[in-house]
Amino acid sequence: MPVFILHQANEFMLDSLQKKLNIPSEKMHRSYQKFGNTVSSTIPIGLKIETDNLKGKGNNCALLMGFGVGLSWGGVVVRF
Repeated sequence: MPVFILHQANEFMLDSLQKKLNIPSEKMHRSYQKFGNTVSSTIPIGLKIETDNLKGKGNNCALLMGFGVGLSWGGVVVRF
């Protein structure tokens, strides 16, 4: 199962998405507590943190998902 790196908008949004998508806590990246909402940088920051955390632990992948104003969204699965 991939690690989920979503746009770090706020705690309420991440909690809601995690619950709705049934994502286990250990697979849900969270960095808003340390960095806040860094807008378009939240996903690259999360990817860097997770690649460092999972380095050398086998075949890893991540689901990256961004969303914003006007109901715009985009996502991709990457292997690292």
